[in-house]
Amino acid sequence: MATTTILGKEIDALSALSALSASYATTASYALTAQTLLGSVTSASFASTASYALSAAAFPFTGSARITGSLGVTGSFNQGLLSLATGLFAHAQGSAVTASGDYSHAEGVYTRATGQYSHAEGSNTLASGDYSHAEGETTTASGTNSHAEGYFTGATGSYSHAEGNGSKASGSYSHAEGAGTLAIGDASHAEGAFTVASGAYQHVQGQYNISSSAQSAFILGNGTGNGALRSNLIFASASVVQVTGSVIATAGFTGSLQGTASWANNATTATSASTHTVTTNALHYPVFVDTNNASPATEKLGTVGNLTYNPSIGSLNATSITGSLQGTASWANNATTATSASSILAGDFAAGTYSIPWMSQKTPGIATYFEGDTVFQYETATGRVSATTFNGALSGNATTATTATTATSASTHLTTTNAVHYPVFVDANNSSPTSEKLGTVGNLTYNPNIGSLNATSFTGSHLGNTVGTASYATVASQSGYTIQMVLATTGSNLAAGTIYYMGAPVRNQLLSTSGRTRIYVPRPGKVKSAYVYVRTNGTLASAGTSTFHIVKTSFFVEQINTSTTVGSVADAALSSSAISMSVSQGDYLEVQLTTPAWGTLPTAVEANAIIYIENNI
Repeated sequence: MATTTILGKEIDALSALSALSASYATTASYALTAQTLLGSVTSASFASTASYALSAAAFPFTGSARITGSLGVTGSFNQGLLSLATGLFAHAQGSAVTASGDYSHAEGVYTRATGQYSHAEGSNTLASGDYSHAEGETTTASGTNSHAEGYFTGATGSYSHAEGNGSKASGSYSHAEGAGTLAIGDASHAEGAFTVASGAYQHVQGQYNISSSAQSAFILGNGTGNGALRSNLIFASASVVQVTGSVIATAGFTGSLQGTASWANNATTATSASTHTVTTNALHYPVFVDTNNASPATEKLGTVGNLTYNPSIGSLNATSITGSLQGTASWANNATTATSASSILAGDFAAGTYSIPWMSQKTPGIATYFEGDTVFQYETATGRVSATTFNGALSGNATTATTATTATSASTHLTTTNAVHYPVFVDANNSSPTSEKLGTVGNLTYNPNIGSLNATSFTGSHLGNTVGTASYATVASQSGYTIQMVLATTGSNLAAGTIYYMGAPVRNQLLSTSGRTRIYVPRPGKVKSAYVYVRTNGTLASAGTSTFHIVKTSFFVEQINTSTTVGSVADAALSSSAISMSVSQGDYLEVQLTTPAWGTLPTAVEANAIIYIENNI
């Protein structure tokens, strides 16, 4: 057998041929079917399945490998940083990529190819469908044979394709492209900006269209946003094409048209015409046709010069009118069936006094008109009707009247002047409506500016609170008032070793900051007593001493009392009638609760307090 000399050592030819470019190294990282090496190997860049090698390490190896022939890999292949290829014949390359599907390929950064024969590339892409392909950034191809590319796109339908920015293709064989488009229907196509193809075989383009489930529809959207801002310029489905805008054809249209035409030689089947409002002060000409047709017919429209209309004043003019008229005529020889006459505003006349006309009879029919006289008149400046005498009942306001027999109310007005006014009274306390004279006296007066009622004396009991100073009183009884405070409007869970404030009953939360539950003192006095009631509806607390204080304007503190049962029993009450704390008008009060170091905390606690303030005399 022939031999080969390597670095002064002989090896047989069979051994040399069996090694793959083994330079006969002392440390062979990997050997390929090297049967027997005669002598030592100093450096082998790469060898597979070395039968004999000095210090041969297991594959994979560190360092470089030189392959002068072919390399066959029967398992998966990892390449890069933190890459993982677990699928059969899978290939993972890049950074933190995973190829778990059989025959899959993941490359780039954070990509995953989990479907069989799938391919994920780019950044953070996922190809989970069999034979799927995801590329770009944050794309997902989960449908079988699907393809997602671009940014944040998703191809979830079988054989679907999503591309662009945020597009989703969920229908089988669907295609979504552009920005934010959705292809939901099978074999549908959505393109443009935020378009939606919901029906099968649909094609939608433009932007923000109105979604429709109609099959095989063509939609061109022209909306400006979602919801009510979506709109369609063109919607074509079955045998109907709808256009919401204008259609301009320079060569004209052949065939039937439905809708509104801005111009047409003949509108054969039109049942209505477009109109617009005209308010100009000018003559216009009503349009008519030659025949009163019982069925639709094509006729020319015409006008005549002696039939005009002024829309500004609502006046229709013609040489003559035949037939009955309803409404108001500016002039007529005879108004046979008229039930009223035209009225005019007083402002249309110069200021002055005018006679009121009347008719010769009050029943319907042709009557004689009388122009009036100087007895029955109307004054435009004051709106007053005058006559020598009025007989019968009158409704409304009379300037002067001797007796207002049936009047049940009188007109009043608001007076705030700083002056003396006189309350009005009558002589008798009538149990039924009776005509009486109204009177006043000089020793009963009222000043509305300061709210002062003055009389020589007051007789009888006075109920309620009197605010102010009495210049003279035989007896002025001492009285006071109360202020009610609450902890919160709903049951609360209290914490240990915490300060809470009770005050205005509008609070629905616990407050630990003074001044936020304040109740203002309406008048000066002295706090004489306080009463507190605490109800625990939930868990009872362990033993501990709670302290209650009255806080005045966030600074002055007066202790009410302490309690060892607050929170530890269902109902706890405490009070103090030995309080003597002066308050001024404008001070505000709160009740401060300091909880002990409970081991078990009370829940669903309700608390209220009553503060009694004695008025200063």
